[in-house]
Amino acid sequence: MKKPLIGITLDYETSNSYSAYPWYALRENYITAVIETGGIPIALPYGVGFEDNYSDIIDGLIITGGNFDIDPSFYNEGITSDKVITKDNRTNFEFSVTRAMLAKNKPVLGICGGEQLLNVIFGGSLIQHIPDFIEKYLEHEQKSPKHLPSHEIELVPGTLLHKIIGSNKSMVNSTHHQAVKKPGDNTIASAFASDRVIEAIEHSEYKFCLGVQWHPEYLTTEDDYKIFNAFIRECNV
Repeated sequence: MKKPLIGITLDYETSNSYSAYPWYALRENYITAVIETGGIPIALPYGVGFEDNYSDIIDGLIITGGNFDIDPSFYNEGITSDKVITKDNRTNFEFSVTRAMLAKNKPVLGICGGEQLLNVIFGGSLIQHIPDFIEKYLEHEQKSPKHLPSHEIELVPGTLLHKIIGSNKSMVNSTHHQAVKKPGDNTIASAFASDRVIEAIEHSEYKFCLGVQWHPEYLTTEDDYKIFNAFIRECNV
């Protein structure tokens, strides 16, 4: 059987920590997770007009996380926290390529910031800094090794995520300071932390459109594998 081609969005840096010239960056485990679950990873550099070409070629899209935030102007708000860091070139590209994939009804998996981007695309909004918004909040920026599960989430029965995991609860890692505030149009919140922070969203009108707030690409738990296996399987259909 032909393996599906999985597009993966990249970060873009201009610091000289790697090169004196601008460079793209991607954590290796995104690539490994795709390979281990049966896909072929394809890195997606930014480019005006590339989005339709990419969406013609690839069978599925992973919107990756990163150390940045979506500009609140994308969801009609001003910046309310000094913790907000934006990368508009990356956000603009990810908006375009994601919309192109959704227009073709091809599978999309949003991870961490990628989940937040999906929510904004569908008209939702974000909590700009969890400690400013929730009084009794969990530690969503865990101090333990980033790949290890640090808190429990509750899955909503009947959702795609619940069907994938096959359980009402799961343990996840946590490395984010923002979260979904208002879910987008026809978007379902499919998992919650104990402080009621939304941990996953999905859109039932598309073939496979799932966003998770944690990082399953570490493939630390059986549930991480279940998510990637389900995504790759849909990309093969």
